[in-house]
Amino acid sequence: MNPRIAQAHAAPMMPFPANTRLSDAEAMRLQAVEARDAALLAGFRRLKARIAAWRERQRTLAALRDLSDRELTDIGLVRGSLHRMIDEPLPRMTATRTAPVAANDQSAARRTA
Repeated sequence: MNPRIAQAHAAPMMPFPANTRLSDAEAMRLQAVEARDAALLAGFRRLKARIAAWRERQRTLAALRDLSDRELTDIGLVRGSLHRMIDEPLPRMTATRTAPVAANDQSAARRTA
């Protein structure tokens, strides 16, 4: 250090020491970001599964449309009933869906204490 600069003048020029401990607010913010990212990822996975199911359904319907009337009768279908298969809604995938939890939810900590 230059001896002409007093210690009081040099302090603002020195880098701040790294804060190794996050504040509670910063920790809560990071939890909220992680929860948001997990929710988005789960949503995209559900969307991907629904698109895959829809595509598989479209392939199946296309294969059924390519069959002759006799082949359809052999498997117990008629060409007029294929439209009902298209109109049926896709099954909802609610078994894997969980309710989102707030980042500042302390209920689990209170239950264990």
